[in-house]
Amino acid sequence: MNIKQNKTAWSIALIIGIAGLTWLTSISNEFTGYDDLELIVNNPEIHQGFLHAIDFYSNYSSNSYSLAWSDNPSTIYRPLEWIMSAIGYSIWGASAWAYHLFINYSFHIVNSLLIFSILNKVFLNKQTNKEVPVSWFIPLIITLLWTVQPLHNEAINMLTSGVGFLSSTLFSLLAVRINLAVDPKNKLSACTLTGLGLALFFISFFGVEMLLISPLVLGLIFSRSIIRSKLKSFKLYQVLLSFGALVGYALYRLSITAETSLIKSFNLNDSLERILVLAPQLFVHYLKLFFLPLKLTIDQHHNVKLANAFSAYHILCLGLVLLFFFAIFYFLSIKETKYKSHNRLIAGSLFFTILSIVIALNLFPTYCLARERYAYLFCLGLISSILLILDKYTLSKRQNKINWLIILYIVVILWGIRSSTRNLDWHNGTSLWSQTVESVDDIGAKQIWRYKLLRYYENPQITKPATDQDLQDFKTFAVDYELINKLSEIIHDSNKAQNYMRNKYAFSHNKSIAAALYATASRSKENSLDLLKLSHNYYPLYFQTNITLYLSDSLTEIQRAVVFEHLLTNAKQSPLWAQNLLKAMKIRKDPRLKELAVELQAIFPEDKLVQSIDISSNR
Repeated sequence: MNIKQNKTAWSIALIIGIAGLTWLTSISNEFTGYDDLELIVNNPEIHQGFLHAIDFYSNYSSNSYSLAWSDNPSTIYRPLEWIMSAIGYSIWGASAWAYHLFINYSFHIVNSLLIFSILNKVFLNKQTNKEVPVSWFIPLIITLLWTVQPLHNEAINMLTSGVGFLSSTLFSLLAVRINLAVDPKNKLSACTLTGLGLALFFISFFGVEMLLISPLVLGLIFSRSIIRSKLKSFKLYQVLLSFGALVGYALYRLSITAETSLIKSFNLNDSLERILVLAPQLFVHYLKLFFLPLKLTIDQHHNVKLANAFSAYHILCLGLVLLFFFAIFYFLSIKETKYKSHNRLIAGSLFFTILSIVIALNLFPTYCLARERYAYLFCLGLISSILLILDKYTLSKRQNKINWLIILYIVVILWGIRSSTRNLDWHNGTSLWSQTVESVDDIGAKQIWRYKLLRYYENPQITKPATDQDLQDFKTFAVDYELINKLSEIIHDSNKAQNYMRNKYAFSHNKSIAAALYATASRSKENSLDLLKLSHNYYPLYFQTNITLYLSDSLTEIQRAVVFEHLLTNAKQSPLWAQNLLKAMKIRKDPRLKELAVELQAIFPEDKLVQSIDISSNR
């Protein structure tokens, strides 16, 4: 075995050892109730075998969100996630440890090895980097830092959406690695490998929406780094085919989910506001979580501090994003010959850092703001950018190299310890929901997660009863925070309403309280109507509250008319919420919804869901 092979073998062993040790504590985790009990243990669609799952999820807009969170239906089309779960269930049944070990844990380690192989091929390619090769240890350090990053906890410990992220990344990284192995001089081999790579890309798109663009661009950036100018015609061929696969997926998805309402709802002013106001602040939030992964929680969106437009914080966030773009153009424009390969790789890594998180920045309306798992590939781009810049500017001298290697290995150890301890929060529903309640400051959010904790205990698979303190904290929510007194302030303070509109993309305090009051009312046998009315006053457009109030026998006609207007206003303002309302109507089939159905049919006459609603049945 030569020296290069020896280094590679030791590097692979080190990656497997550190990754395996860091995430070892995740294997013993149970079903937490965060989607997995509903979508795996209690989901008949995956219990009938993976062939049934493929047929079902490939021909029907199955909405996992409404299955897991029945009070908030929303269309999420992720067949790869559900089919992988079905394959697992057909092999080992409802064994949480097996899902953790054979899918989440193993897939993450394989992803780490694929990343190391790709970085080795790109960064250490002598043909491209013959002037100044990237230091041999850079791919190893990047991979080690990435594999232990604490932000990966949600993807690795979550047995539903986590599976989607991990499997989608696995297929896309395989496609990238195959793409890098293509030799255009051998036409038969090139066509075969290119076809296989495109097929894997196409499959990966079905794993999760947040990784829709980034895997493809990752492949294009990396392949450009090693394909020489004389092969440009073949490169163009690969680009066209790759984007053809993306377009094909988009058309197929539209035909399944009928999501044309999002296209119809395009608004230039709203889009500009999302790009210039919302996205920069979300981007900076992910940066803060990357460098200081201390306050980790499944409820990051309640911890996002969105400032008003043109506040000092907002301008700072926008400036940091612009700095990223400036850095990309700066490294591309440098004319120096000595570090030409470094400059291109740095620019490509910075570009990928931004692009890999772009869908998660809510540049178009989505169902939530911030999730840690969205940063799965974002971390790869950022770590690569940092290490390549260090390699160019500070690692030329031996002493600098030794000092930085010591620092980086210390970071690997610290991040690994943080990830291992965070695994413990995911051990079961009790630990996960309790930690989530403690991790947010918003009083409404705390109550929402207490509600999820109590629902976790209601699952027949969970024999442990809820504690008296859990029940007490939930039942006395409105009293503990004197919400009745605060209600009068909200009703009479027009400034608060104006401030909310300035932060319309944020999960506002009032909206969280409204959701929490709804959660309390849905479990309360007494005073449920009063709690619903209180919820409605805190946030008049809250969907779940209004649909429940509208169907209540206790409202007067005047009150029902007010709620009706709010439901209609909500539907007009957000096509996504209109879809939610239509689905709720289809499920409940209550004749009192007929008037609302007529109004929605006038607004969305071509919507398939509108056409399928049957509200003719009697109560």
